[in-house]
Amino acid sequence: MASQVTKSFQNCSEAEVPGYNDCPSFLFQVTPKPHSIRRKTRIVSASAQSIKASDIPPPPRIARRTTSGTSIRSTSGSVSSGSSNSRPRMPEEEDLKSSLNREDLTTKINHLLSLQSRLSDEQFQYYKKKIQWNLDPCLENDLTKFVLTQFFKLFDQMMDSSESTYPAQKLLRDWMITDVSVSVWCPAFLKIVENVMA
Repeated sequence: MASQVTKSFQNCSEAEVPGYNDCPSFLFQVTPKPHSIRRKTRIVSASAQSIKASDIPPPPRIARRTTSGTSIRSTSGSVSSGSSNSRPRMPEEEDLKSSLNREDLTTKINHLLSLQSRLSDEQFQYYKKKIQWNLDPCLENDLTKFVLTQFFKLFDQMMDSSESTYPAQKLLRDWMITDVSVSVWCPAFLKIVENVMA
């Protein structure tokens, strides 16, 4: 019986192992890109306290097909569309004056947080803390006050009539899309609103 001799590859060089590196070396050659091709990114940061409603550009207009495309001027002088009254819009000066103040909004938010929820207690406490820690500084912003005032009008109307809170939820979703400054606390706020038990 002939015995086969096996070779240990632990104490040898790469050249002694047949087929160790069959890959052609030109595949590993990378040409360096010139620095002029790279684009520099600029990070713009602004706190919610420093942003005023007049500084924020309006969101882009999206052409949508509606059945009632005519706008109706109400007695207050503001223009409202019959089909999309829950979408956030840029407030006018008179709208900003009619917004709820910080204390009223805090009271309404605390009332919302006191309602029964379908969330587990751990989830609810997590979202509640996220709102309480991050929302307070944002209540100095006029646009935040305006949109939350619109939200609570819709939400209270829906809760009184036992209807779905979908229009109020849609307002929050549209606001999160158009205003990135609310991304810290608004998703948690929306999660609590979606799970309120009426």
